[in-house]
Amino acid sequence: MRGIFLLGIVWSAFHLLGDFAKTTEDYQVFSVLTSRLSSCIAMSYVFGWLTLRSGSIWPAALAHGLSNVWALALQPSLGVQLSALSTRIIIVICWGPLGVLLFRFWPLSIGMEVSDQVTSVGTEPMV
Repeated sequence: MRGIFLLGIVWSAFHLLGDFAKTTEDYQVFSVLTSRLSSCIAMSYVFGWLTLRSGSIWPAALAHGLSNVWALALQPSLGVQLSALSTRIIIVICWGPLGVLLFRFWPLSIGMEVSDQVTSVGTEPMV
């Protein structure tokens, strides 16, 4: 869980350059940081669950692509009058509870049993 949280922070850092290229006012910095961090952390739990559950990055990559399409569909240039902050709030409201539900009701199996990890050790010394 801590690794997925850290992944969300790193993932949001990758997106910050694009966010601040559009920001020209000082008061927008805090709202951009907060919204980007919260949306990336919320989505990282869903994408992390998909990756760990399937054992492949492809389901998470597909979900990320669908998320990008969904976010573009909510952009003001396409007719819906929502700001980027409103779009991220909608993303957090949708992805956040989904991540909680996935980990709560469909938990991941954490590794193998200890007996599966330990190989049988003979009493004879190795030569």
